Amino acid sequence: MARTCVDTLIATGVAVLLISGISHAQDIRRIDDRSLTRDRHERAVQAVLEIEGQKVELVFQRETVPGGTFLTVTSSRTSSIYRYLGQEGNVIKFRYQRGESVDTVLTYSSNSSRFVVIPEELQYTRLQFEVIPLSERGILSAALLDDGHPR
Repeated sequence: MARTCVDTLIATGVAVLLISGISHAQDIRRIDDRSLTRDRHERAVQAVLEIEGQKVELVFQRETVPGGTFLTVTSSRTSSIYRYLGQEGNVIKFRYQRGESVDTVLTYSSNSSRFVVIPEELQYTRLQFEVIPLSERGILSAALLDDGHPR
């Protein structure tokens, strides 16, 4: 009789562990399934603008991992690439490459969790980027703003 009770308790314990393990896996998968979120996170946003009579194409990632290309600016004159290098405290860094001649590191600082980034090509316009490093996810989130409003 005692053996049957012990077997029943062991079987019940194993069943509870299996059920909790399965439900836990489902919850994690539902929240963080890379196959569902990858397209959204890696989608590039394209904007074709006219700045001082010249067409300029901006292609930026809404979410960028360190080492990834954050922004590409293309015009008839040249092409520029801004690559996100990472965050250190209240500072974020980008590698700026323009054609073959310019390759430098740009540093932006902020007193809050949000940074305002104005690429060289946009410095005389009302356009700017609001970028937010999400260190818990290891990414940089960005939005293009036109005079403070999302574009």
